[in-house]
Amino acid sequence: KDSPEINEKRVKYDNRNVLSKRDRDQAVNAVLRDGHTRKQLYTQYGINALTLRRYILEARQRELRALREKHACSDSNDES
Repeated sequence: KDSPEINEKRVKYDNRNVLSKRDRDQAVNAVLRDGHTRKQLYTQYGINALTLRRYILEARQRELRALREKHACSDSNDES
């Protein structure tokens, strides 16, 4: 329980290793656009796999909302 190896692993996968917005965006873009694997990135940034998954999901939802707003604006302009 108190082994240094176990303590090191606990810190490595601790969700409190919060990424800055810039690092979060870089990680998401690396997965979605550059083709890197999720495993490469969550080990590189020292975050949990589920945390990276949540970041990717949030980014996709933001993009979808932006596209919907853009589409809604273009529809309202066409009707005028």
